[in-house]
Amino acid sequence: MVNDVRRGATGDHNIAATTAQGWWWGAWSATSALSIVVNVLYQRAAEAPDGPEYADTLAAAAEWERWSCLSGMLAAVLAIVVVRQVTALVRAPAPGSSAAEG
Repeated sequence: MVNDVRRGATGDHNIAATTAQGWWWGAWSATSALSIVVNVLYQRAAEAPDGPEYADTLAAAAEWERWSCLSGMLAAVLAIVVVRQVTALVRAPAPGSSAAEG
């Protein structure tokens, strides 16, 4: 959808995704994958008997959750960058028009 808006704003149907958009997609995908790992580890911790096994599994889940949260924060910042880039394109004068006209 972001590329569709960028194409419409620029009139260039062959416009490539920006670097920020690519990194956002990667960070978002990483967050999704890490969240799955975290859920599996918390489920294992819930099923583990009390004692060292439970503590180790819970600690591993918390460690992976830290990375998942970090990836999510990075994705959020990159999403802001992408939205600002698209907003700038949409607000720019139409291709071939002069800002002095009008």
